[in-house]
Amino acid sequence: MEYRIKESFVKHIPGHKNSKGEASPYCIVSHETGKILSSHKTESAAKKHLQDMHAHGNTHNDNTDKFSNVKDLKSLLNSNK
Repeated sequence: MEYRIKESFVKHIPGHKNSKGEASPYCIVSHETGKILSSHKTESAAKKHLQDMHAHGNTHNDNTDKFSNVKDLKSLLNSNK
């Protein structure tokens, strides 16, 4: 059975500004798409937000929920065969 984990990472992008026009050079970037998911003023703030995203199921990800049609554990396990 294969499991794939969606990854994001913190990247320093000098000169990047957030939607308010404030300097926010520490960005959380999608490993899959390369898109900036969020930006922060400090590296520690970006890392904390990234940790929160992973803890809460990465709600910033624009992919649809792959488990929304799963009825029960048995059907989930059988779908990966």
